[in-house]
Amino acid sequence: PNNPLHVLAVALFEPSANGFDASRMRRLVASRIERMQPLRRRVMEIPMQIHYPMWIDDPHFDLSNHIFDVAVQAPGGPAELAALTCEIGREPLKRDRPLWEIWVVHGLDGGVSAVITKLHHALVDGMAGIELMANLFDFEPKEPPLMFRMAPPEEAKLPSERELLAGSLLSYLRRPARVLQAAGSTALSVNRIAQRIRQRETG
Repeated sequence: PNNPLHVLAVALFEPSANGFDASRMRRLVASRIERMQPLRRRVMEIPMQIHYPMWIDDPHFDLSNHIFDVAVQAPGGPAELAALTCEIGREPLKRDRPLWEIWVVHGLDGGVSAVITKLHHALVDGMAGIELMANLFDFEPKEPPLMFRMAPPEEAKLPSERELLAGSLLSYLRRPARVLQAAGSTALSVNRIAQRIRQRETG
């Protein structure tokens, strides 16, 4: 709880004649999401924690859960922006969705816009974070065409406990040394999970 392990970056932008808000940022990210695939991945815990958590493509991915508008307190100078950044950084990222947020800041002195980006370090390291951010910026002002389309709701589903367990066991089988090391605890955990699944199916 005291070590959330996310990193933040603050970018300042000159005043824009067209304005800039979360809605426009969502369109921008949506048009380039195929070049930023880590932003679609969320963490899934393995039953009984018999294996490391797995990254999966979030079938319920929704940019409105990640990109927000926020107003800075008056007079909107560096101190107020720093205080807002600290406030945003204080809150942990929600684990039921991809581990990132973007906050579009309004009310800064001189009409300047700011964007606060919040990424979990498990999602990207330093260089990967720079590459992701580079995909958001252009040398010329323009509205890129929307290329990204989410899967229909009926196609979207999270993996079941059985699927997570099967994927974990397959991962272990690919590393024989770890299988031997963890055989005892894994067998016990698998037995417990199998019993729990049977109880659900029969109950």
